[in-house]
Amino acid sequence: MITGSAVLLVILSGIAFSGIMITYRTGQHRGIPMSHIGLFLLLGAGLFFGLRTDWSAVAACPALIYAIGLGSGLTQYAQFRVIVLAMHRGPLSPVNCALFLGFVLVILFSWLCFGETLSVLQALGVASAVACVLFGSFLGTGKPGAGGAHTPRQYLEYGFILILLFVLNSLTNISFKYLSMVPEPGDGSLMHTYGMFNLMLLYAGLFACLLVEILLQKPAVRTVLRGFVPGLIGAACSATGLWITSSLAYLPAAFVFPVSAITSILSGAIVSVTFFHERMTRAWWGMMAMGTLTAALLIADALWSGLSAG
Repeated sequence: MITGSAVLLVILSGIAFSGIMITYRTGQHRGIPMSHIGLFLLLGAGLFFGLRTDWSAVAACPALIYAIGLGSGLTQYAQFRVIVLAMHRGPLSPVNCALFLGFVLVILFSWLCFGETLSVLQALGVASAVACVLFGSFLGTGKPGAGGAHTPRQYLEYGFILILLFVLNSLTNISFKYLSMVPEPGDGSLMHTYGMFNLMLLYAGLFACLLVEILLQKPAVRTVLRGFVPGLIGAACSATGLWITSSLAYLPAAFVFPVSAITSILSGAIVSVTFFHERMTRAWWGMMAMGTLTAALLIADALWSGLSAG
């Protein structure tokens, strides 16, 4: 049963995820490379989950957890590189949209593997969420603060980047869903037993990739340290978002992932317009309208299901 507290937590996770992108964008405006912010973000969040890990249970940890955790770190690194490319080509809002469109694949995975079904309200909510992202993809592909793309090739290139982000981000969420549904002998699921360790491995794998990249660039230490404060802020956002999402992944995928994604899209879009002066075009308003409709439909479905169960 989906409780009111679960609804609030999922909304909080979306706001937290949006905070990561806002932190990167703020650093970009101050001339701080995303990789330098990301390094401290990963270190901070990884240490947090390392402290939360029950190390007495790690000795019996199956190899699958190591594979999924480190594999997720590698896919997240690939996603990070694509985000850098995307943010140099266009505004924040469509990047934010593409990042969290991955819920579509998670819902499909949950249906195929675990037999989860969609209610009428959930189906309408997912459809409006897709419409929200489609509106977001037309917000423009110009440089940050500039106008949109003007050639078909630019639209195609930017569209390909958004699709790649969509696929890469969905893989981690699929792993969360899988681990939350596979039972662990004795107590709960694999996520319940090894969730904190899995997240630590994710951050460790991503941190190792990014550290090698930065070392190869040989930047001045003082330059790298400029990413410390925004990195810690991003770490708090990232740890909060992933902790909530992974902990609630056992709930219907058609609720958890779309609501978190749409909350992130809406909050990110509002901040982008307010502080980064992105334009409120017709596409922006369409994105906001569809996002609001999505949240209303899915939250209404969750609350109605809870009342019916009660």
